[in-house]
Amino acid sequence: MKEKKHVTFILYSQKADRFYVGSGNSVKEHLKRHNTAKHKMTRFGIPWEAIYTQDCPNQEAAVKLEHKIRKAGARKYLIDIEFFPNPNKG
Repeated sequence: MKEKKHVTFILYSQKADRFYVGSGNSVKEHLKRHNTAKHKMTRFGIPWEAIYTQDCPNQEAAVKLEHKIRKAGARKYLIDIEFFPNPNKG
């Protein structure tokens, strides 16, 4: 039996300059729901794009990473892992 894939992801809305952090089995399905106004909380930011994904070994690890990112803030997390340049370094 094939194990389900678990992933933590960060979506970004350029329109709203906002991030959405989540986890699940399919980033593609989450992105589709966010871009078709199925989530009240993210309707304002359409279109959303997946800017960061991290595969995780299981659901527990995916949720744990999701909480870690939310606690730090998505933008700060992405700067800390050097996904985004640090605007304060120069």
